[in-house]
Amino acid sequence: MTSIGICGITGRMGQMIVSLLDEFDDLRLAGGVEAPGSKMIGTSVTASSQTITVGDTPDFPMDVLIDFSSPAATKENLKQAAAGRFALVVGTTGLDKEHESLIDTVAKSRAVLVAPNMSLGMNILFDLVQRSAQQLGVAYDVEIVEMHHRHKKDAPSGSALRLLKAVQDGRGTDRDTVGYGREGMTGERKAGSIQVHAVRGGDVPGDHTVIFAGSGERIELTHRATSRVCFARGALQAARFAATAQPGRYTMVDVLSVEERR
Repeated sequence: MTSIGICGITGRMGQMIVSLLDEFDDLRLAGGVEAPGSKMIGTSVTASSQTITVGDTPDFPMDVLIDFSSPAATKENLKQAAAGRFALVVGTTGLDKEHESLIDTVAKSRAVLVAPNMSLGMNILFDLVQRSAQQLGVAYDVEIVEMHHRHKKDAPSGSALRLLKAVQDGRGTDRDTVGYGREGMTGERKAGSIQVHAVRGGDVPGDHTVIFAGSGERIELTHRATSRVCFARGALQAARFAATAQPGRYTMVDVLSVEERR
């Protein structure tokens, strides 16, 4: 039995993960964490007939910590993982170069899985976009459009940035001119450039579209999440994977390859 902790347990994603735990009879909830000062600290959460009390630090025994919190909290969780306390599944977005360096350090001794989007469909989209970019090249203009709920704090989304990387990897270059939105007299579109647009509103869990626009035709690849269930189920699959994985840095591609064989 794999014991998991959830950082951000009373948030939208944390609550969804808890609600799906009954589907995974090999996982059990060991504890939950919220930010220091949160009014949810000290409250109770029940999953699979097991009740835990929400704390402000991941100081309880566990095999894997699932982190859907904030960049600041993720940094502290990485330091805890570096001390050998648990493997880590990171779904937090808005990470910077310092986070990336910490992740690489932790991955030398623990399994760390980082994914801006943990849904099966979205990770298939990453692959489709990369292969499309490889086939179409710079002859097709690329526009990336993402929409999320009004409460999302970072822009573009981590998934949109991952789609941007998929386009660049497919083209075999990271030197494309990248722009974010448009305003004013921008002039003609520069050949080979990539434009990323972030839309916010309502309660949208996540919509992502990559447009390949050529002469006389247009290809649009889209993933729409209608609920957070797909993200939460992917996070639990990722925790199951990380619990037995060797030290290293992983993505959802590694998880999917294992899930296909189950």
